[in-house]
Parts: sequence; C-alpha cells; structure tokens
Amino acid sequence: MIYPEHFESKIGFDRIRELVKGHCLFDPGRERVDEMRFQWDLDSILRELKLVEEFQQINLGEEAFPIQHFVDNREALKKAEVEGTYLLTEEVSGLQK
Repeated sequence: MIYPEHFESKIGFDRIRELVKGHCLFDPGRERVDEMRFQWDLDSILRELKLVEEFQQINLGEEAFPIQHFVDNREALKKAEVEGTYLLTEEVSGLQK
C-alpha cells in the first residue's frame, strides 16, 4: 500500500490515468487503465516499458496497426467455457484472426 492514501491524486497520477483512458477505443482497454496503479517496483516498470516498446515497434512497421478489427469476445469465451454449450455463427466469426 502506498502512503498516504490519496498519493495518486496528490501527484496527479489520477489525471494521467483519465487522459490515457480517453484514448482507449474499447472497454477492455479502459478497464485495464482503471486497474493501473502507480508503480515503484523496478521490475514492474521495466515489464511495462517493454510492452510499450513492443507496441511502438508494431506501430513503426510497414503495415498500419489494425485497430478497426478489435472485438470484445469476452462474453463468447465465457459461454464457450461451459461444457455442452455452443457459440452462434456471429460469435465464432468474432473469434477468428
């Protein structure tokens, strides 16, 4: 736990979180931003920086990153976990690459 309790708002991290959330295109991204907390652990920071670097490399590639193809399939995947259930055609088409 970080001391004091309102540390993130005192340093403005909550405003940064809201700015980042404003750039998210889908609910899973906004939910991920809501889960983010101020980091002070070097290994955690380096892991997140590696993810940022990886995404930057993808964006610098020759092909544009296909942001229009994201589909939130969480409900279909939850449904598929239950034995004896099946997915509808629309749900399956959302799962393909």
